[in-house]
Amino acid sequence: MTIIWAGESKSLTSMATGGRLSTAKYKVTSDYVYLDTGLLSSKGEQIPMWAIRDCDVKQSLVQRARGVSNLSLMCEHNDFTGKKQFVLEDIEGARELRDLINSHSKAARIEHESQQKSQTVNYSGAPVIPQMSAPSSDDTI
Repeated sequence: MTIIWAGESKSLTSMATGGRLSTAKYKVTSDYVYLDTGLLSSKGEQIPMWAIRDCDVKQSLVQRARGVSNLSLMCEHNDFTGKKQFVLEDIEGARELRDLINSHSKAARIEHESQQKSQTVNYSGAPVIPQMSAPSSDDTI
């Protein structure tokens, strides 16, 4: 697993504590996006890269002044049963990360769909041979 991007939320809490308290940490690999959130309790989520359909960057006026943005990941793949949207909040370089995730998710989607189409069933039991019945006495002419 190769990490292609890692970062954390630069929220107001993080800024007020000089970066000692982070409300969320994020990690992106070629296969998954990992989200770890929380201060007192924590929640860890992972999103398969093939499930990501779109990324949107949103930035409020306050975020613009701080140089951070939110990155929304839309997950609407037919095979994915998780949440439809995940948000990486208050991150630096959201536009670059959006482009990075878009390129990796497209490649992962193509690979996932080709695997789905090429899956085969391996049967290791005895071969099934159709039984031929012997002609009965009623069948004779």
